[in-house]
Amino acid sequence: LYRDTLVRNLHAGLQEGDRIIQLNENKIDSLETLFDWLGQQKVGDKVTITFVRNGETKTAESKLKARGEAN
Repeated sequence: LYRDTLVRNLHAGLQEGDRIIQLNENKIDSLETLFDWLGQQKVGDKVTITFVRNGETKTAESKLKARGEAN
């Protein structure tokens, strides 16, 4: 559920094992925080995603899409 939800809603090239630590200026410290933040956004909103992959912090830009919307 976690990986599928992120890929469908963020569309930022996230890979299995990536750990999101920030969305825009909002620290993400739990799955609950992530879902709360996503629930407050609208389709089309732009987002800067900061995540950790293999110990390296990376940043990606994306826009929120509706579930099932083509990439």
